[in-house]
Amino acid sequence: MLAGAISIGTTEIIAAYAAVVATVVLAWDVYKWKASGPRIRFSVSSNMKILQYPGISATATFVNAKAINVGNLPTTITTLAIQHYKSWLLWVLRRPDHRGVILNTALKPLPHILEPGTIWTGLIDQTCIEGFTRSGILFCELYLSHRRRPKTARIRLEKALTEDEPSQNETPRRRANG
Repeated sequence: MLAGAISIGTTEIIAAYAAVVATVVLAWDVYKWKASGPRIRFSVSSNMKILQYPGISATATFVNAKAINVGNLPTTITTLAIQHYKSWLLWVLRRPDHRGVILNTALKPLPHILEPGTIWTGLIDQTCIEGFTRSGILFCELYLSHRRRPKTARIRLEKALTEDEPSQNETPRRRANG
């Protein structure tokens, strides 16, 4: 043996292995703790029409707000709101010029308990908010019981299609020769 060489015995090897395993288990527990709880996916779609629902006109246009709980614990949806910003700079600075709460979401009243794996859908009358999208940026916000800040999705009102216009997913029909 070399002078001053360190000899490693079986006990030290087992202790080092146990330390590595304990560190990995601790990291896994921290990950599980951070990933547990309700996780909400929130989106909005504009120019939506309701077909065959009592009390709602077939010509009315809505913004559809949809929340899906993909987590493992329930949460409560407390409020649906909108915020309007005149510019992106004011959005970054969190300085809205208009704020509003949607009291009647047409389909499911609030507050609503959102269980894991379930979907909540709310409707906003599009005619009430069309003016905001012409002069700035409009966001829909979903306030939840387990979060301080709301989940946010931008509302973009596209031009509604008429029956004569093809949609983006639809190709125009070609006339047959002859």
